[in-house]
Amino acid sequence: MAEAAAPCATAPAPIALLDEPAATAPSPSANAPASLPASGWAWKKRAVLSAVLAYAFFGLDQLGEEMEDPFGLEPNDLPLDALVRTIEIDQLDALGERPLPEPLLPQGYLLQ
Repeated sequence: MAEAAAPCATAPAPIALLDEPAATAPSPSANAPASLPASGWAWKKRAVLSAVLAYAFFGLDQLGEEMEDPFGLEPNDLPLDALVRTIEIDQLDALGERPLPEPLLPQGYLLQ
């Protein structure tokens, strides 16, 4: 059933998801300390702000990498076999075919 998704699985990911986060993440993280005014506690605020910005931008980079390939058998991938089986059951039911195939059930809390 996953063969139906083969063209989508081999399509290239958009360039924005591939290069943009990796190219832009270091810049705001490195420049954040210079954007705060200098005062007694500024160095601590700068360090915290830099860490939060770095976490956010590198998190977006990781999210882009995960979105590159949503097809597969990892726990966070799309359950294509179950989706195709549901469509198949609905179509056969609309045509009045009997018996209908059983829907795919989760195995180990994962719907494949």
